[in-house]
Amino acid sequence: MLRLLVVGDLHANLSAIQQIVRAAATAPSDMTPDAVILTGDFAAHDARLPAAVASRIQRGVVRATESLWCGLQVPILCVPGNHDRPDLWGVGGCLQSIDTLGGRQPAMVKGYRVIGVGGSWRFGGLPYEWEDSEGFEKALEDRWPASDDVPEVLLFHAPPAEAGVDRVVSGECVGSRALRNIALRRRPRLVICGHIHEGIGPGVLGGEIPVFNAGLAGVPLIPPFMLRQRNTEKPRRLRVPGSFFSMHMIEESESQYDVVAMCNLGRGWIRQHLVFESRRGWRVE
Repeated sequence: MLRLLVVGDLHANLSAIQQIVRAAATAPSDMTPDAVILTGDFAAHDARLPAAVASRIQRGVVRATESLWCGLQVPILCVPGNHDRPDLWGVGGCLQSIDTLGGRQPAMVKGYRVIGVGGSWRFGGLPYEWEDSEGFEKALEDRWPASDDVPEVLLFHAPPAEAGVDRVVSGECVGSRALRNIALRRRPRLVICGHIHEGIGPGVLGGEIPVFNAGLAGVPLIPPFMLRQRNTEKPRRLRVPGSFFSMHMIEESESQYDVVAMCNLGRGWIRQHLVFESRRGWRVE
């Protein structure tokens, strides 16, 4: 059994980190995670700032973020997002970067290999971007260990294409085809991602690989926040206060996944229980 506390994009919301760490530290023993998984976008990069100013701000966010997460006594695995400088995150502190694109190594958690890929396809002007191409796909695979019998969890900042977790508010699906192709070949037990805030929630890749977009854990960059609504072609518009944050406890056991999705809208916790079973998909309990 593997139990992961998954937290989505934080965007410098230090208050959310404090409350999430407090909730995790006081959780009952049967909810204690084996590891914390952070999907990246710790910072909120502003391309209009001079490079020296942006660098000082990001270094300050690194120090503050590290100091808060260090209160948990479990491995804290992360990948940097497209808002993050990959050379600053997960090096030398309690956060461990597993961003193979940035030269980091996968981690082992209770017999599972956790492999990460940070950044996202090119928007322009953000610190960590790549081209979603066959060349990028091959470069990634060359950095990964050969496939074997070790069960794997893939941690991507950006969502894979065609998994149902990459639809933006315009209705367009913008996921990475390179990440999709790699995941289909590796056949992991689980894919975790973030980046597309309105894609928050569960999805399925190739009909049987569970995917979970942890969405936004931090303050929305451009309110009103857009939240995906089930069984609709477009996300719906939802206004939330600045104290919005969410986290997810994912438990894997014999190809069944239990997700306790916990969302705080400033008025206390809202909980939703999701279950994934191989070849049957997700259901709400």
